[in-house]
Order: sequence, then structure tokens, then C-alpha cells
Amino acid sequence: MKSQTRIFSCLVDDFLKTDALTFPASENIRLVISRMAEKNANCVLATDEEGRLTGIFTEKDVTRRVALRCDGTETIEQLMTSRVYSAKQGDYLYHTIARMRRLGHRHMPVVDESNRPLGLLDLQDAMAVAAANVVEHIDALTQVPELYGLQEVKAVQAVVAQELLEDNLPAPEIQALLTHVNNDIHSRVVEKVVSTIEKAGGGAPPVRFAVIVMGSGGRGENFINPDQDNGIILEDYPVERHNEINDYFIQFSELLTWNLEAIGFPLCDGNVMATNPLWRKSISEWKLQTLRWFQKRSTFQVQLSDVFFDFDTACGDLSLGSELRSHITTFVQREPAVLQAMFQTENDRHVALGLFGILRTEKVEEGLPQAINIKHGGILPLVGAVRLLALKEGIEATSTYERIRLLHQAEVFSDDEVDDYTAALEHLTFILLRQQLRDFRRIRKATRYVRKSAMSRREKQVLKMSLKAVRSLKERVRTDFTGEIL
Repeated sequence: MKSQTRIFSCLVDDFLKTDALTFPASENIRLVISRMAEKNANCVLATDEEGRLTGIFTEKDVTRRVALRCDGTETIEQLMTSRVYSAKQGDYLYHTIARMRRLGHRHMPVVDESNRPLGLLDLQDAMAVAAANVVEHIDALTQVPELYGLQEVKAVQAVVAQELLEDNLPAPEIQALLTHVNNDIHSRVVEKVVSTIEKAGGGAPPVRFAVIVMGSGGRGENFINPDQDNGIILEDYPVERHNEINDYFIQFSELLTWNLEAIGFPLCDGNVMATNPLWRKSISEWKLQTLRWFQKRSTFQVQLSDVFFDFDTACGDLSLGSELRSHITTFVQREPAVLQAMFQTENDRHVALGLFGILRTEKVEEGLPQAINIKHGGILPLVGAVRLLALKEGIEATSTYERIRLLHQAEVFSDDEVDDYTAALEHLTFILLRQQLRDFRRIRKATRYVRKSAMSRREKQVLKMSLKAVRSLKERVRTDFTGEIL
């Protein structure tokens, strides 16, 4: 089955046609039309002497030439459309589709950072990725980039997730959609913050940087309304520039977290946010910090690294995130004591299943019936166990599903184990996502708890099987790290 959410993770670059006809704007129109007919092309891109895009000449312009009775000696520049809307190759595909639909354009030039044309995006080709009902979702998720527009995007996100769940789309794919939209919001907020600081006289960012997200966002497994678990990686800079750069990114971080909170991302209770200097460092400082965390070996320090190890770059300079990810993977391989410390933390997570297969419930809050903590009693123990094994094998992927796949490829997991752990995570995710969407419809805060009465008899049976698989995985990890067999 073709994923209905694939379009939300695709970039313009994935559908770029690089064989577009490109001519200098001074080229003779007769030659250009001849080449268009020869190549069966619908349009031509026009460039200046530096190779930058200056216009587009389309079939409509050919018709206009006939109407104006041009004699064929004219240049492209005299007849082309000079107000050109373009996209960058790294733009999200669904954003560009929405823009083309609103403008009524069948084609859109794609340019690099210097505005030099790279090719064309064809609306029909791009739309072929999307199921018909997803087109409405695209329009809803591409509101204006102002604060109120992004608030609307955040609200629509849950509505779209509900519709896709009702259409029986697998919960992991819905999580991927939620994560991609959230990362897109982060990117648009960062652009807004940079622009705000610049307009206020603070100048452009003084160094390259990357905004990272951690936890479920870093794994690509967001639920509804995740907290702000974010940070910033800065490129290394001379020590004499510290005050200048630090002042800029203090202001940047405050505006970033304020805007995200206003849009609908709650502040992190644990203060895992860019406003905290602990989560805003140069890349060399990040590397040093990971070492210090494990030199101290305190439970708190290990928990911090546990949060951090699932980071991913939401926006900014991707190379900084890649460099830090490679460092962490190599560091863990060099320091086996790191994994031992992490194992002790993960070993303390309890699965919500009693010895006799009874589902464990716990108190939620005063006046409410007890419920199963699906997140802490099922999802996180599974995620943490898979993370440990992936780090042990030097796997850089952060997605739990991708880690399971790569562990299977590395012959760490058998075929049956892959099926058991994947199915367990999918069911746990489905149960919790459905509950959170119910909470959203009832205007309640999204929870990590699910009552037994909210599940069918069959769902409870599958839940028990899923939790047994998680418990089995934890026992497998215990054996790998301690040699103990229970």
C-alpha cells in the first residue's frame, strides 16, 4: 500500500526534473520556440549573465507572441514572465504543491541558494504521490507563516491525524507525519526569529547553527502536543567572539521557545530547551559534555544523555548534526562503560504487566480511575532497550523502527524478534495515539494513560502480548549486558 503520508516527508529535490531547458534571457525567441517543440517542453527558464534565474517563458507566452504579431527577432527577455515564483530543492514538497495550487502554476523552477536554476517541479508528477483526500490536508497544513497561521497548522495537525487513523493508516506513519509537520513548524519559526532579530538591528546569525529536537521528535515518533525538547548546536568559533555570539543566541533561544509555546508546544518541565545553556553549545562543547556526563556516572547525568542520544536536526545546518551524531556513535563504541551506565537506567523501567499476565494500572490523578501507563510501562522500555542494542552495534539511526530493521540486518534480531517487537510498538503506539486524539476532541490535555474500559477485549489481549514482547526484550538486553539469565 502506498503511504498516504509519504508526501509530507518528501523534498522538492525528490521530484526535481533536471533536464529543463535553460537559455540566456538574451536568446532569440525563434530558436527558443524551435527547441521547445523539439524537446516537447512546456516552458523555458531564462537566466542573466551570472546564470541566475530572471524569468520563465511558457506556452502561454508563445500564444502571446502570436497575438502581438512578433516577427521572431525578439529575445526571451522581451516576452517572458519576469516575476518568477521558485522553490528551493530542500523545501518540503507539500508546501510547494500548496503554493503552486494557489498560484495556478503547473510548473515551478527550482533554484539553489544563489538563485541559479537546478530544474523544474511538475505539479502533476508531485501530486501523483498524494492520495486524493490528502490534498485537502496539504492545504490545511500550509497556512501563512505568521504566528496565528502556525497556530492553525498545529490545531489542524490533530484533525488530520484523526482522519488518517480512521482511514486505518498505521500509527507509525501518522507519527511520522506529526513529526515532519512539527519539524516544519520549527523551521518556519526559526526563519521568523532570525528575521525578527535582524529587523531589530541584531544582524544575521553570527555563526552556522542547527536546531535539534530530542526524545520522540528525534526518533520521528511524535504523539499529539509533544513538549519542547530542543537544543542548539553552534559551529566552533574563536573565544574572543563568545560574548557577541552568546548574546545573539540567548535572544534567539528566548524568541524560539516563546513562539513555539504560543503555537502549541508546551515548555519542557525538565528544562530541556535551548534557553538552558546546557542544551545550547558549540559542537566541541557538545562533544566534551557527552564525555563529562559519563565521567560523573550519576543517575541524573546518564538520564540527560539518555534524552540527548535520540536527537535529530529539525532545521539549520544539517552537517553539524551529522558530525555530532557520528561523534556520539564512535564515543559509545570506544567507551563500553557508557552503555553499562545506560543499561542500569533502562533496567529500572518497569513493564505494565504483572507476573501472571495481569495488566498493571496506576493512579492518574485524584477522582479518576486507575489506568495503564502505556508510555512509561510499554513504549519507553521498548524504545530504550532497542536504543541500547543499536548504540552497541554502532547504528546511527534514531528511529526505533529503523533501529529494529538494522539490528535484524546485523543479525542481532531474528525474523521472529523483528516481527514481535515491531508489532508490539505498533500496537502500543496505536492505543496511545487513539487515546490522545480522544483527549484532543474532548479538549483535554493529551495523556500517557489508557483505561482498560477504553479498549476492546481483543485489544487488551493484543496489549498483553505486546507487553510480553517488551518484557522479553528487556530480559534479552539484561542477558547481553550482564550475562544473567532470568
